[in-house]
Amino acid sequence: MAATTSTTTRYQSDTAEIPGNPFSRISWGGIIAGLALVIALQMLLTLLGVGIGLSTVRPATGEAPDAAIISLGGGLWWVVTNWIALVAGGYVAARLAGSDHTEDGLLHGLVTWAAALVLGGLILAGAVSQAVNTMGHAIGGIASGTGRVAAGALASDAPRDPRDGGPTAEARRIMDQARGLLRPQDPARLGDEAAVAEVAAGLTRIAAGDQSVDQNRLAAVIAAKAEISPEEAKTRLQQWQGEAAAAREKVRMAADQAVIAGRHIAFWGFVVVVVGAVAACVGGCIGTRHHVATRVVTTRTTHTNAPPSSARV
Repeated sequence: MAATTSTTTRYQSDTAEIPGNPFSRISWGGIIAGLALVIALQMLLTLLGVGIGLSTVRPATGEAPDAAIISLGGGLWWVVTNWIALVAGGYVAARLAGSDHTEDGLLHGLVTWAAALVLGGLILAGAVSQAVNTMGHAIGGIASGTGRVAAGALASDAPRDPRDGGPTAEARRIMDQARGLLRPQDPARLGDEAAVAEVAAGLTRIAAGDQSVDQNRLAAVIAAKAEISPEEAKTRLQQWQGEAAAAREKVRMAADQAVIAGRHIAFWGFVVVVVGAVAACVGGCIGTRHHVATRVVTTRTTHTNAPPSSARV
């Protein structure tokens, strides 16, 4: 009888199977860590960019790059550093998640990008809202002051607007009608304050495109108070109208340019954000743990060789 022993070696992975619930594979700790790294790295690289930009300015000699070049360079620097920060954040999120599945690392990088985008959007929305509110209050104050100067002193017992404490629109209309009834026919008999109020109201209506303004009356008031001839007063008024038209054209051109710039910013902003998502996904794929631990399983088998039954005596 002869016996032989064979040894079989197998390599078995220790990696657990993917659980049925996909949400159980999300590592929020890794995502938060990746988000923190994105913010910190972006701030650090932004400070570096500011330092590089300021190093090109020489106040003593008056040397400085063109404003357009500085703006373009600063924008490109922010975009590239944002992509770098997202790659690093996606890598950290996927690495700390500890999964060996590439799709898990990709999704951790994508969620890190989404969290950074939402946080940045909230910060930007707050800043824009604050700026708009401040500008609105400033414009409202200027408009209110201009209206009071143009309208003159109103009666102290006139109805007040609860929003800004000023007179209501109906009260202003009535006071304007009262001034019209009490206005002297001879412009020379107008007081200085009344003349300024009448001319300012007329110019405001002309600037708004109102064609019903009595320009002969305005010219007569200007001639009486400036002590010039009616022809010269009309010339001054026409010159002001030309300047007002040029100012309106500049405002229109600025508005057109703002619309075009806004369209470009929206388009390229979309491209930058999408590329940022790709960068975060790439970082997540790189951070996936691809080295899987294995254990060796050795099996020993013993075979016994006995003679056939026909050979037995």
